[in-house]
Amino acid sequence: MIYTGLLAYAVWQALPGQRSDPRQRRMGWLAALSMLLNAAWIGVVQADLLWGSVAVIFALLANLVWILLICLDAPPRSRVDALVVDFVFGLYLGWVTIATIANTAAAMASSDVGELGLGATGWSVVLLVAAAVIGLGYALYTRGRLGIALALAWGLTWVAIARTTDEPRDTTVAITAGVAAAVTLGSAVVVRLRTARSGDSAQRARG
Repeated sequence: MIYTGLLAYAVWQALPGQRSDPRQRRMGWLAALSMLLNAAWIGVVQADLLWGSVAVIFALLANLVWILLICLDAPPRSRVDALVVDFVFGLYLGWVTIATIANTAAAMASSDVGELGLGATGWSVVLLVAAAVIGLGYALYTRGRLGIALALAWGLTWVAIARTTDEPRDTTVAITAGVAAAVTLGSAVVVRLRTARSGDSAQRARG
């Protein structure tokens, strides 16, 4: 779905009407860079250079956060703009956020850093709680943008499913992942609804 959305964005931003859009002029090169970094990340992972992939995916995450800041600073001019830019890159950011956490955990495991006092389950819980906190932070900072929350919650849900159906099975990790997914998506929905209600109240006050 994310790659389909990025393809739609690539077509849309190439239209003549978008070439003079200040918003696109600010973020267009960053969008192109994100796709190059994504391709580089896939290549580095396939080369089995896990710590190299960590460096690349952190660069990609920083790039997408930069795009998010531009989207927040320059609101969309239309519903199509909101869909192919804000929503698509929100999904992209949410997916890369959970992928960054998973990639870092995989690199640490491959380096045989040991259990560092917490064990596999303990560290998995720590990372999942961190993902939920990040999801809550995104919800508050972006006023409940759903694209980010949906992708994050999707990734966390698959962690929960994997730990109940595949090896190694871990009920604690599965439950934590499920709760983290609910917190991530639920916080975005609540913040979005509260923001909408505040906007309606402000409009009625002005009217």
